[in-house]
Amino acid sequence: MIQSKGVVGLHAIKVGKSFPGVRALDGVDLEIKAGEVHALVGANGAGKSTFAKILAGAYESYDGEVRIDGRQIALISPAKALQAGICPVHQEVDTVLVPHLSVAENLLIFEQASSKGRAWVNWSEFHRRARDLLKQARIKVSFDVATRAADLSLAEKQLLVVIRAVLFGSHFIIFDEPTAALGLQEARFLFETIRSLRDRGIGILYISHRMPEVFDIADRITVFRDGRKVDTVTTKDVTAQDVIRLMLGKSLDQQYQRERSSTGGEELLTVRRLYKAGKVDFVSLNLRRGEVLGITGLVGAGKTELARMLFGADTRDAGEVWLEGREIDVRSPRDAVANGIFLVPEERRRQGLLVGENVGFNLSLPSIGAFSGILGFVKRKVEGARVLDAIRRLRIVCSGPGQTVANLSGGNQQKTSIGKWMLHGWVRRGKVFIFDDPTKGVDIGAKAEIYRLMEELAREGYGVVFMSPDIDEIMGISDRILVMYQHRVVAEMNRDSATPERILRFATGGGEAA
Repeated sequence: MIQSKGVVGLHAIKVGKSFPGVRALDGVDLEIKAGEVHALVGANGAGKSTFAKILAGAYESYDGEVRIDGRQIALISPAKALQAGICPVHQEVDTVLVPHLSVAENLLIFEQASSKGRAWVNWSEFHRRARDLLKQARIKVSFDVATRAADLSLAEKQLLVVIRAVLFGSHFIIFDEPTAALGLQEARFLFETIRSLRDRGIGILYISHRMPEVFDIADRITVFRDGRKVDTVTTKDVTAQDVIRLMLGKSLDQQYQRERSSTGGEELLTVRRLYKAGKVDFVSLNLRRGEVLGITGLVGAGKTELARMLFGADTRDAGEVWLEGREIDVRSPRDAVANGIFLVPEERRRQGLLVGENVGFNLSLPSIGAFSGILGFVKRKVEGARVLDAIRRLRIVCSGPGQTVANLSGGNQQKTSIGKWMLHGWVRRGKVFIFDDPTKGVDIGAKAEIYRLMEELAREGYGVVFMSPDIDEIMGISDRILVMYQHRVVAEMNRDSATPERILRFATGGGEAA
């Protein structure tokens, strides 16, 4: 096994990459030192993933050059990158592991693939060797080498990929949004592992949009904007607001400024004692036209369950739902949509989008009947005009309606998920938009865009229900705030009387029921 000892650093010089009609990365200089955690941040479309893919050998060609200890390296394939000592740890770790093979087999897969003439395997010896390798890696694990990779948690799979990288002599490891699907304890263990790697002289490129963890783990931070490097700063010398300002070219407050605060419209939606055993516990609420009603609480408080019930995705055991003064029977999403109630779900890729289809298809699908003639044929010119208008109004960054949704950034995927209902609301009069944690997994710039879209809907007279565990954003966008705890609404407050401390007290069970 190759050791990382002695490697000084990696230097990208004037690195760039173009795609048809798009300059994704433009003349970037960036140095990753051995024994440091170097964070890379930027808004959606800033070029972070393109840069990481260049280092990982995902492209056959790119502009500029990459040098390791002064020696130019041609990173024209993943194999070349691994040979140079660069290993990526992607969010989708299953793409680099063989799920039906054991930990031992995944650790030794390259060695086994290169061995010749061996017709059988001594499994006890094989497992002993794998355990010796785990000890050599000096990274604490809780799983056995005989465990199938498919049976590991996401955090354990990430750890297996990291261990394999260390054992095969990687000098530089790239982490691309590694905590996106991890719990708090798993993330803490990951950070311990990253610090251990840094202390052993391995250079870490850490890509994330989460400012608290960037400041927790990084020694230096590089900011990209619009495909260019803006600056590299030492973490201890700056604040999160300084970095946000570099990312956006302005502060977040300047990027998104609330223009309205209105709770005086007529009552639009009334929910009375909605109940589902173990899910929602006799929840009542009302929503006015042109209002943003924020609903917050800790994970597991019942926000998503309430959203799904209002949309008819889950049935209720009891309760009433009234819309514009009349009781409606919402037993399915079809019923909800027919009444003008739309849900932007928490899990956009699984529940909100057809990621294998293109942007235009996703945007127009719920409204396709409105674009069809009496014989059922789709009026493509009408549909196309509406789709292009939606892309423009929502500021979806894409090459056009034909771009596949899976290839969009997280923020632009979310805007597409929102946009299909906004388009439907324009052609088939909508009334209520429910957003379930819509800024989950998107960067700061995309968050501001999503806030703007909610603001626009409220200004146009829709009722907006905004659910989020993030107290700061709930306070920033909502006119009124409901707090949930153990599947119940335990507090209601207006924007002016809400404080983070007060909200958190109720969200943790420290207040009386509403």
